[in-house]
Amino acid sequence: MEPVVQELYLRFCEKFGREPGPSDPVFFDPDADSPVTLPPEKLERLWTQVVEAWLARGEITRATAYAMLKTGLAVTPQNRHLLSPAELAEWNQALDEAPFLN
Repeated sequence: MEPVVQELYLRFCEKFGREPGPSDPVFFDPDADSPVTLPPEKLERLWTQVVEAWLARGEITRATAYAMLKTGLAVTPQNRHLLSPAELAEWNQALDEAPFLN
C-alpha cells in the first residue's frame, strides 16, 4: 500500500504544484482543477486496478483479491485490529466464499 500512497502523493504535487495538506483528499480526482475527492465510480475503477496489479505481481492471493473487491477493504495483520467486528466478519465471510480461488 505504501507505494500506492507515494505515487498518489507525487501525482498530487505534480497536478496542483504543492504538497497535499491535512484537508486534501488522498484519493483525489486528477481531472478536477482543484483537489476534490475522487468520485465513487472512479474510486471503484482505481481500487480494481490496484487489486489487479497486486494480484498480477503475486502480492495477494486470488481469494484476497476477491475479498478486497467485495468488501472494499485491504486487511493485513498490521491493520486487522483497526476493523470493527462487523468489518472483520464481512472480510472473513468474503474469504470463506472464495476457497476455490486459492
